[in-house]
Amino acid sequence: MTMLKDRFAMADLTGGQMNAIVKKLGGHQGALRFLRDELKIVEAQPLKIDEVEPKKLLKLVTTVSVAATKIFTASDHFKVDTQKAAVRICSLGDNFKENLLGLSEGGCEATNIKVHKLLAHSSDLPIIEELADKCEIRLGQFFALLSKQGKGKKGVLLTNGKANVAYIRGVKGILWAVSAYWQTVSRGWLVVAVPTMDPTRWDPSYQILSR
Repeated sequence: MTMLKDRFAMADLTGGQMNAIVKKLGGHQGALRFLRDELKIVEAQPLKIDEVEPKKLLKLVTTVSVAATKIFTASDHFKVDTQKAAVRICSLGDNFKENLLGLSEGGCEATNIKVHKLLAHSSDLPIIEELADKCEIRLGQFFALLSKQGKGKKGVLLTNGKANVAYIRGVKGILWAVSAYWQTVSRGWLVVAVPTMDPTRWDPSYQILSR
């Protein structure tokens, strides 16, 4: 009778499945412990929503208003000049000069630009994914923010040598990560652009701009 009951209990299990069960119990000794009630099986609990959601990369710091603009021609505003210009620029990166300096944008309405603190090391793509359809701003809006701190005075943008990063489309419609760093020694803004596919990661405490 006992043998019949054992056969009935294993009727729907193959030899391979039985072997897998023994392995999951820790092998021969684990199976014996289980039979002696020294090893208990606890049903797995489903993860809570907050345990499966990815951690946020960005923390909103503030929002700053930018006035409406008419046609914005980049080459008329982004000029290397640390002496007389309202916006002191000490250097423009090669990528910026090649892909954004020839940009001419149509007018846009007044808007608010959000300023985020980056909470962890990250390349551009995860940041863009988190910002979704709000990730892009215009070059004219970026310059408007620089204009508020043209000579490096304290304000919304970082002036401690760390990056202020914005995602802006260049002359060929390609999205670039454009960043501005205030250079204390040169007394001007360093403005550069890198491809958003670049694997290089931005440092925590850098700032990300978005709509």
